[in-house]
Amino acid sequence: YTRFYQLFGCCVGIGGCMAEWAYLVRTHFGNRSLDVRWNMMRVALAAMQVHYSFLSGADELSKGISPADWARIHKHQVISPDEIRRLEDCHQHASRFWLPMTWGLQEVKAGLLVKLRSRSHVGHDALTADDLLGDPGLMTVYSAFESVALNFRHFCSETLEIMNMPVPYAYFHATKLLLLSALMIISYSLIEEEVRFDIVEDDTPIFLRRDEWNLVISLAVYVVISGIMIGLHAIGVRMSDPFGDDDTDFDIEAMLSSAYNTCFEILADDRGTMVDDMPRGLINPLRSKDSVHAARRLSHAVINDKELKHFLEAAQEEGDETELPEGTTPTQPLLLSGHCSSDEPSHAEDTGPEKREPFPPHNPAQPAPGTREMEHPQLALSPSVPRPASSRPATARSSHPRTGPPRVAPHRTNAGPPSLPPRLGSMPTPAPTSSQSSRGPGTRPNLLASSKSSRPATGAAAHSIYDAGNIAA
Repeated sequence: YTRFYQLFGCCVGIGGCMAEWAYLVRTHFGNRSLDVRWNMMRVALAAMQVHYSFLSGADELSKGISPADWARIHKHQVISPDEIRRLEDCHQHASRFWLPMTWGLQEVKAGLLVKLRSRSHVGHDALTADDLLGDPGLMTVYSAFESVALNFRHFCSETLEIMNMPVPYAYFHATKLLLLSALMIISYSLIEEEVRFDIVEDDTPIFLRRDEWNLVISLAVYVVISGIMIGLHAIGVRMSDPFGDDDTDFDIEAMLSSAYNTCFEILADDRGTMVDDMPRGLINPLRSKDSVHAARRLSHAVINDKELKHFLEAAQEEGDETELPEGTTPTQPLLLSGHCSSDEPSHAEDTGPEKREPFPPHNPAQPAPGTREMEHPQLALSPSVPRPASSRPATARSSHPRTGPPRVAPHRTNAGPPSLPPRLGSMPTPAPTSSQSSRGPGTRPNLLASSKSSRPATGAAAHSIYDAGNIAA
């Protein structure tokens, strides 16, 4: 069992080397053409398939690579006919699986030297490391590839040496002899149970046979014991060579397929770098430290109830294609007076609609009917932080319409509650721009126009504000 699991560990290590090689090619040569990347990767995959094909063998008595194995390797587009002829000329198997890895290192070195010399000299300079030694950065990249290649050689060589390790001739025959001796002793003991001697008066021994049913039981027991002991010996012989078509052998085809598909998917990926541009649908939680300042700037914004309700319904039906209403921030959940976020329980003592208190008499400083003033959005970001008593929505909307002309909430001189510490998972708000700060009180700032991103912010903003805010319309 130790030999079996040691061989399996080497096979797992070989597959890991293929994934590491693909990772290095994708990371350091991701901007090159697909042919450059595949030429660096295919020779490594060819080395792995050559190694496993040799271990599987043309038959159970000899190890080697048959013409059908070469055709199967060529079918996967990892080795050319000329390269197959070069490998067939190698008499040692160690040269057959190690030579393709040297081709891969040459391809890597040629790809690195393109940055230093013209393409007309790359083919000659790739055979030496003189230019790479003068550039520490390129030498570091090449050393990473070389380390993976050496690890691959280590696992392949260890597997090959374990398989070539001879079993002592005396040990094998000694175990066979002990097995037969044990079976013989067991057979004599069972016979003694069934046949006994009896002495008559004239000292003449006679055989007295017992019940025939006991004989049948003894025979069945002996067959079971023999099958168990001989079966354990056969299993040990089969597990000593796990490369083949037996039920106890490794699934080499699954290992090759997994390594091939993993490397192909890594190299086929064409994702670019984002640098300082956040992808659509994501918000950087590190920018939440500016949300308090943005909330103070936007505390005078007035939002129409009908407009907000229409926006929420459209966002729920259309998802990312709904635009934000004017005067709302795309990255800040809204908290309206009289309503709490569904993620934050209300601190007001409200047990039902019949116990709600009506609005106080109309105050000119309050917003006009049909509109509500947006309170401090930072309170919606931290559900665990208790809300100040001044901002608790203890009242609901009055059922009777108010009289008087529409009014706009004046600019607040008080910035609101003290700054709350940012929490993990809170929805950040971008810092206000100069265009926002230049607007006076009573205006409706266009927050979408202040976004520095070149992408349209409507889809991602509508999705984030709907899912994270959980606003009750």
